[in-house]
Amino acid sequence: MPTQDIQSTGSVRRKVIFVFVTCAVALTLAWVISRVAFTEMMDTVENITTPDPKLEMVSAISRDIMRLDQMQRAQAFGGNTSYKSFSKESAAIVSSLDSLKQLYAGSDVQQSRIDSIKTLLRQRDRLFNAYVSVREKVVDSREFLEQLQSLSDVIYEPSPDSTIVTTERKRRTTTIAGDTSAISVPMDNDDRGFLGRLFGRKRQEQPPLPVVEERRMVEEELETIIDTIRAVQHDSTLARIDSAVQRFQMLQQQQRELFVSREKDLTIASNTLISNMLSILHSVENEAMQQMEVDNQQARAVVSDSVWRISAIILAFFIITAIMVYLILGDIRRNNAYRVALEAAKEEAEYHAAAKQRFLANMSHELRTPLQSIIGYAEQLKDGRQADDVKIDAIYQSSEHLLQIVNEILDYSRITSGKIVLNEKPFAVEGLVNSVVSVMKTQAQAKGLVLEFNTRILGSGQVTGDAFRIKQILFNLLSNAIKFTERGKVTLNVSTAVYNEKTEFNMVVKDTGKGIPPEDLDRIFNDFEQSENANSGVHFGSGLGLSIVKAICESMGGDIRVESKKGFGSVFKVNLPLKTAAVTAPEKPVPEAHTARKQVDGGVWIIDDDRLILGLCQNILDKYHIPYRCFLSPRDVLAAEWDPQVKTVLMDIRMPEMDGTQLNRKLRRKITTTGVNIYACTAQVLPEEQEQILAQGFDGLLLKPFKEADLLHLLGVSQPIQPNGANGEITSIQRFSPDDEVQTHNIIALYTRDTTSDIAALNEYYRAHDLENVELLLHRIAGRTAQIGAEKIAFLLRKMEIDARSGDLPQETELRRTLLQLDELMQQLQIHGNPNAVGV
Repeated sequence: MPTQDIQSTGSVRRKVIFVFVTCAVALTLAWVISRVAFTEMMDTVENITTPDPKLEMVSAISRDIMRLDQMQRAQAFGGNTSYKSFSKESAAIVSSLDSLKQLYAGSDVQQSRIDSIKTLLRQRDRLFNAYVSVREKVVDSREFLEQLQSLSDVIYEPSPDSTIVTTERKRRTTTIAGDTSAISVPMDNDDRGFLGRLFGRKRQEQPPLPVVEERRMVEEELETIIDTIRAVQHDSTLARIDSAVQRFQMLQQQQRELFVSREKDLTIASNTLISNMLSILHSVENEAMQQMEVDNQQARAVVSDSVWRISAIILAFFIITAIMVYLILGDIRRNNAYRVALEAAKEEAEYHAAAKQRFLANMSHELRTPLQSIIGYAEQLKDGRQADDVKIDAIYQSSEHLLQIVNEILDYSRITSGKIVLNEKPFAVEGLVNSVVSVMKTQAQAKGLVLEFNTRILGSGQVTGDAFRIKQILFNLLSNAIKFTERGKVTLNVSTAVYNEKTEFNMVVKDTGKGIPPEDLDRIFNDFEQSENANSGVHFGSGLGLSIVKAICESMGGDIRVESKKGFGSVFKVNLPLKTAAVTAPEKPVPEAHTARKQVDGGVWIIDDDRLILGLCQNILDKYHIPYRCFLSPRDVLAAEWDPQVKTVLMDIRMPEMDGTQLNRKLRRKITTTGVNIYACTAQVLPEEQEQILAQGFDGLLLKPFKEADLLHLLGVSQPIQPNGANGEITSIQRFSPDDEVQTHNIIALYTRDTTSDIAALNEYYRAHDLENVELLLHRIAGRTAQIGAEKIAFLLRKMEIDARSGDLPQETELRRTLLQLDELMQQLQIHGNPNAVGV
C-alpha cells in the first residue's frame, strides 16, 4: 500500500506537469498560428493593393493606341505631311506589346491575342499609308489643273475657220429730253476666255451713274449672215470638252471611292485594334479581379483556418485539461482511498502480526511439547536404561506430530504461492471416507468420544477428483472436532447428489464441543487464526489447518461454511462439485507381508555427495543383507565398471560436479543390461518439482527425509509388522543402527565434519552472492539434517533453498540464525555422543 501511495503521488505530480506543459504547448501553437495567419494576411493584402503590372501595361498600351489613333486623325486632316512621330509611336507600341507578351509567357490565348494586335497594328499602318496616299491624290489640285488645262487647250486650240458668220448692223437714233435718274451703264464685253470666265471670279459691276434722262429713240436693225462650215467646227470642240469632263468625273469618282474604301478599311482596322485591346484589357481586368477574389478567398481561408486551428487547440487543451483534472481528482480520490486502505492495512497488519505472534507462541508449545517427549525419553535411553515400548512409542508419536506440523506449513506455503496442484483421478467416495474414519476412530476412542458416521451415496459413488486433498479436508475437520470436544460425540455425514456429469459431494462434521464465539466465526479461516477457548486459553495446532481446508475447497470450485453457537458445538459444511466417473471394478486390496521377503534380486548402487546419507543407506542395506555400492561423486560412478548384477540405482539430484538428471542420461548410456531402475533421492517435495524430475527419465522418487520402510519399499522389500507400531517414521539415527553404537558415533562424526565444511563454503559463496552454489549447499545440508531427524532446522534450510532457486538471496539474519541452530545441534550431538538428541 505505501508503494501504491508513492506511485499515486508521483502520478499526480506527472499529471500536473503534463497539464502545464500542455498549456504551454497550446499557447505556443496559438501564437505561432496567429503569427503565420497575420503574415499570410499581410501578404494577401499587399498582393491585393499592389497594382497588377500586366493591367498597368495593358492600360498604357490602350492609351497609346488611342493616342496613336488621334494622332493619325490629326495628321490626316491637319495637312501635316510628316509621319515620323506616328511611326515612332507605333514602334513603341509594338515594343510594349512584346514586353506584354513576355508577361503572358504562360498563357497561349493571351499571346495569340497580342500577336493578333501586332498584326492589326502593322495592317493599320499599311492602311493608313494607303489612305494618306489616296488622300494626297484627292487633295492635290495638280491633276485637276492638268485636266482643266487640257480642256482650255481644247477650247483655245487654233483651227481654220470653216464657218463664216457675217453680221450687218443698222442703227437709227431719236433723242427726247426727260427726268434725271440713275441709269446703269452696261459693262463692256468681257474679253476673258471661256475657261477664265468659267472658273474665274465674276467681275464687279460698276455702280450706276446719275444721268439726266433723255429720251432717245434708237432704232437698230441687225442682219446676220452665217457660214455653215464654221458651225460644224464648233460642235466638234464641244464634244471633246464633254468627253474630257466625263473622264475627269470618272477619275474623281474612282478616287473618291478609293478614298472611302481606304478610310473604311482604316476605320475597321482601328476599331478591331481597339476592340482587341479592350478585350485584352477586360481579360486582364477579369484576371485581376479573379486574382483579387482568389486573394480574398485565401485571406478568408487563412483567417478561417487560423480561427479553426486556434479553436481546435483551445478545445483540445480544455478537453485534455478536463481529462487530466478528472484523472488528478481520481488520483486524489485514490490517494484518499489508499490512505484509508493503508490505515486499514496497518490495522490488519497489526492484527496479523498479533496472530503471527500467537502462532509463534502456539508453535513454540506445539513443537516443544513433542520435543520434550523425544528429548526426555531419548536421554533416558542414552543413559543405558532399558528401552521399552512406551518410551519408543512416545518418541514415535512426538515425531509424527512434528511431521504433521511441518507438512501443514509446507502445504500452506504451496497454497499461498499458488502452486497447489490437483491430481484428479477416479475414486470411490465410500471407500475414501471409510479409510479416513477408520483412522480417526482411534483418536476419538482414545479421548473417550464417539465418532458417528452416516452416508447417503446416490448413484455409483464413483467420482473424479483429488482423493488425497479430500482426505486432507476430512482429516483436518475431524481432527479439529476431536481436539476441541471434551465430551459427547463427533458426527460425520457424507452425501452425494448426481446431476448428469456432475456429482455434488457434501460433507458435514458436527461436534458437541464448546462452540465458537460469534466474533471468531469470520476469522477462523484466516492464516494463523484459531478460536480461543475462553476458559482455558489453550490453543491447538498451527492455526493453518482451516485456512488450508478453505484454500483446497476453493481450488476445487467448492466452499466451506461454519455454524456455531457458544456452548452448543460447531457444524462445518463442505460442498465440492466433482465429475461423475465411470463405474469400475473395485481394486482388490494387496495383503501386507508379515515377514520379510527374500533378498532383493541384484545389487544397489547409491550416488550421493553427502556421506551421512550414504552411511544411513549402508546401515539399512546391511541390516537386510542387500548388496550395494556407494559413490561420493558422479565422476566416480561413471569411471566405475558396470556391474550386470545391479538392478537398482539411487542417486541424489543436487550434486556439485553434475546434477542427477545429467548423470541419469549418461549412466543409462553406460548400462548394458535390462531391467535396471534409476530412482532420484531428493528433498524437493513440491509436486511440480517432482513432476519435472520424473519427466527427466527417472523411474521413481525417494523423498528426504525417508524412513527405513520407504527405502525398503522402493527396493521391493517388506518389513515384518511390529506390534509396537515400529513401521512408522523413525526420526532417530539410532533407529538405523540400534545394535551398533560405534556406527552411530561414526554417523554423528561424519555428519558434523561434512556439515561444518559445507557451512564454511556456504559463508564464502554467500559473501560472493553466488546463488547457484548457495542453493546447492543449502539443499545438501537440508537433506542431511532432515535425515538425522532435525526437521525444524531442515525446514528452514529448505525454505532458504527455495528462495535462492527463485533468485532471492536469503536474508543474512535468517541465515545466521539458522546456522547458529545448526551449530547448537552439532554441539549437542558431540556432547551426548548419541543421535537421539537431535530434536532441537
